[in-house]
Amino acid sequence: MVDAVDPLPFPCERQNAPICNLPEDVLWHVFFLNTTSPIASLKSAFEDLISSSHVCLAWRTLINSSPSLWSRAIDWDYFRRADIRDEIMPRTGDALLNIRVNCYPYRYESPAESVFTFLLEHWARIQTLELSIIYYSHLSSNKLEDDLWHLIGRPAPSLQNFQLKINSRYTNTGWPPAIPEGHVLFGDQAPVLEKIASPITIRLTSPWLAHIRDLSLCGSLPVEEFLEALKSMSCLETLRDSNNSLTSADRSLHLPAISHPTLNRITLVVQSNVEPYVQFLSHLSISPKCTLDVAVHALSRHAWEQEHWDLTDELVRLFPKFCDLTQAQSAVLSLDSYRFAFSALAPNRVISSFEFLHQMRPPTAEGRMHTPPFFQHFLQSSPLPNLRHLIFIAAPCHGLLAFDQACFDYVKSVEVLHTTTSCIQCITDLLAADTSLVMFPALRELHLQSLPEKADIPSMKFFLASRKSIGEPFNTLVMRKTSYILGNKKRTVDLRWLDRFTGLKVVFQSGRGDEESEYICGKSDVKELAKVPVNND
Repeated sequence: MVDAVDPLPFPCERQNAPICNLPEDVLWHVFFLNTTSPIASLKSAFEDLISSSHVCLAWRTLINSSPSLWSRAIDWDYFRRADIRDEIMPRTGDALLNIRVNCYPYRYESPAESVFTFLLEHWARIQTLELSIIYYSHLSSNKLEDDLWHLIGRPAPSLQNFQLKINSRYTNTGWPPAIPEGHVLFGDQAPVLEKIASPITIRLTSPWLAHIRDLSLCGSLPVEEFLEALKSMSCLETLRDSNNSLTSADRSLHLPAISHPTLNRITLVVQSNVEPYVQFLSHLSISPKCTLDVAVHALSRHAWEQEHWDLTDELVRLFPKFCDLTQAQSAVLSLDSYRFAFSALAPNRVISSFEFLHQMRPPTAEGRMHTPPFFQHFLQSSPLPNLRHLIFIAAPCHGLLAFDQACFDYVKSVEVLHTTTSCIQCITDLLAADTSLVMFPALRELHLQSLPEKADIPSMKFFLASRKSIGEPFNTLVMRKTSYILGNKKRTVDLRWLDRFTGLKVVFQSGRGDEESEYICGKSDVKELAKVPVNND
């Protein structure tokens, strides 16, 4: 039984507690949100509802008289017990059901088929089904496949949200399962389905795609067929593909140009074949308010052929088509020996991003890493004339990254720069090679993620002095009182060398970014810089 605690007779032990004064409809809405919010995914909504019903008689009465609360909190981790199912399911009345199932076949005494028996019994009422099957056994998965298809091959009259995850730990026994001959997902009858994410290949002719809002691709889908199918997906708002689902069209084939104004987010993770995604994006037009996130993961041990690099270059050049970078005022640029990542905030508050993972060329004899060619191509094709705020992180695994000065010509308008001392080293290398260069001419504030260590002092001095010598000093230096040197040992750093840059305001922040103290170079007591504590907590 789940009602083992006697509720208190009063709404709360303290009658003046704010929550005790809430109108009943507002209080009910709080309980309702607890069954739907992200918090519920961390702590079971069912467990939270049981706990709330034990607080007092008023809360218990309200919760127990609300079938729609119990129906949204069905968790198989608890419902695998028959006594709990027998007690709680009647409380759901005729309300539509939200069910979360973590199924571990052959791991528990209760056989896996009891899950499917339960789901079959209530299938017509299921509104949301989150089904996760973690397959531990080396035994055949045929029975599990049969039970699964007997369930999801049936018409789903109430299903709005379907999420299926399957993980086989010991064997590659054909998971994810292919659609058995003669079977169709939901019998092609899911009249209210809005969201689907599963490892099962969908039929692009399924009628329920006409009202789908959130679609995750899987399987093998020819890009020309998917573009054609998009025409009928008039309600689609979110499109995801992290499975390399699209396959290339013959280059001689004429692909249709598709305009899709309802899409507001596209997330693509490309792990091998880039070409179908170049074909897809080059033939797609979307709303300016749509967010595009593209990641190319090319971490194979084998070197990419030139064709792959050329296609990646094409993909990069398509990015401005979906994000008006000419108006972007904030951006994040991250670069190291295996990763290039860029994201920009457009004026309509839409954030779009591009990420490329690949092992770059080995360091040179001087110990430097070279950036990939498309890094500069990306900036060339994506002008940023109005950029004011830039987070620039370069953290190579081996040696310093070698930058082309031209890369920084595209971010001349930056006024606030968040970066690291290693990036300052890269910049000063360029300045030392050409003293006529002016890097970030509009810079007003420099934010460092950590305090400069002894090895960083020469490059920091050089950078600050170069700004002063050309008459372009910035006003504020903000530093977090942390260190990239690991360890929690309490220590201090000597920053008295900063005092020579008269008028520079130095702001020290805690590791969380809270402002702690302020120092004006040449005016404040220099002793304050002698022992600045490092705190990596």
